[in-house]
Amino acid sequence: MKRIRSALFQIYPPWLLLLAWAPWLAGVAIRYPLSDSRQLAIALAWIPLFTLPALWLRRPMVYRLACILFFLMGLVEIIHWVILRGPLSTTSLLVIANTNLDESIDFIQLKSGMGLLIVLPYVWIFIRALRSTISYQKTKHLSRISLLVLTFSLLFIGENILHHRFFRKGVPHTVKVARQLTSQIQTYRDFLKKVRPKKVQATSALPEPCTLVLVIGESANRNHMSLYGYSRKTTPRLDKRRDIAVFTDAVAPYSNTMSSVLAMLSSSNLDNRQPVNRTVDIIDVLHSAGFKTFWLSNQPPVGVWDNMVSAMGRKSDVVRFINTSSSSSFEATNQAAYDENLFVPLQKALGDTAGKKFIVLHLMGNHTAYAKRYPGAFSHFSGHNSKAHLIAQYDNSVLYNDYVVDRVFSVLSGYTARHPREEVLALYLSDHGENVYDEGDRVGHDYSGVLPRCNVEIPLLLWTPEGRDFLYGRISDSIRRRPVVTDDLFHALIDLSGVKTPFFVPERSFVHPGFDIHRKRILEDGKDYDAR
Repeated sequence: MKRIRSALFQIYPPWLLLLAWAPWLAGVAIRYPLSDSRQLAIALAWIPLFTLPALWLRRPMVYRLACILFFLMGLVEIIHWVILRGPLSTTSLLVIANTNLDESIDFIQLKSGMGLLIVLPYVWIFIRALRSTISYQKTKHLSRISLLVLTFSLLFIGENILHHRFFRKGVPHTVKVARQLTSQIQTYRDFLKKVRPKKVQATSALPEPCTLVLVIGESANRNHMSLYGYSRKTTPRLDKRRDIAVFTDAVAPYSNTMSSVLAMLSSSNLDNRQPVNRTVDIIDVLHSAGFKTFWLSNQPPVGVWDNMVSAMGRKSDVVRFINTSSSSSFEATNQAAYDENLFVPLQKALGDTAGKKFIVLHLMGNHTAYAKRYPGAFSHFSGHNSKAHLIAQYDNSVLYNDYVVDRVFSVLSGYTARHPREEVLALYLSDHGENVYDEGDRVGHDYSGVLPRCNVEIPLLLWTPEGRDFLYGRISDSIRRRPVVTDDLFHALIDLSGVKTPFFVPERSFVHPGFDIHRKRILEDGKDYDAR
């Protein structure tokens, strides 16, 4: 028995095995239900592919290479477990990669704490593994056990290859996620090749002139708006308006900007999961229907993949990125570029002589860091400790956002008064919500396992000129209470614009009489929002 144990220790050096299993152990300690015990078997299958050649060929560098690879993979996973309390995922990497260095740094500052000290013993395990030596001692036991272990490794890997699940179930978790991310990147690169809108079948049924305005907010949690019953008076201007329909049950499909906005503005949705490079988007449809399109953004246009949302916006006839005073996404997001800078470009777009206009305003809204989202004059709320102070900063950003959105609606009211024959409508909604200590002791819009409600509960407002009927008459209370997922915005915009196109599905337009109120709202976590 002692010789068998000695042989196994040569094939599975204890410190290397501990190094490979450490991410799983961290997951068990932090959030056991999300840990995947299959990772133990995967490590057992892959370690011999390094240690056996190191033993047979007398090449300790092969063993050290295994130590370095498992350490780097494990380090990423452990830090992810500590900060996000969940396993590494493609979604979390997309959020980090597409939300700029500044947001990533702010996010880590919000999330990191004493938990990251777990990295210190992990580094110590790595050092011990590197210093350990393995030497080949030829014995019958070692030869037989080596053959058995190698057979197990090859059968394990081969079985997964045979069943077409090698990257899904046959490799370490970090490798699986990296593979998925590579596939996503290729999809996005294909999308970036779309420099001009597609020509699709679409005709406008509304008489000229007409203007449709879409205001896309950022990280706005409706539960922090007095318009939706929040205790602090964070939306005093919108509270007083009588020309807006307030949708009370709207949720975002995803809790990150890129996935959510691309789903909002394209034919892709949670049900069809259509790859973004194969979609038709609202710019394609309205441009084909004769609308002049405007993309006015205060979001920085830079990112890991040139920001996919910005890439969609660049297809518009007129493109203005206001927040471009710096040479990097870190600087552009870190500087206080306030959303009121969009007022002048909006006025210019409204003054354009085109008969049909579609204008998108993309706000910085309530994006981290919250204190950079509003001028000092809107620093109205305060807190007595660090947590309360951060909540106050977020609420101040909501207060400023109230000013911005109200001002946009007021500009449209003035424009309509000067152009009484023109049809003008506007929508405001946020890309996703934000958890500001609303659920658990957490801040941000990340999640692990079950998607927090505050991550997706967003404001949705429809502005119409006061005294005028909406496209289908008045907005009734039943319409305001409709269970909306904003991956249906694409169809609602087509509906509001009066465009006829085969891409329009009436049951998916939340302003249409035939809207499907029975659709199950299965969001990005695969769970029914209404059953939470």
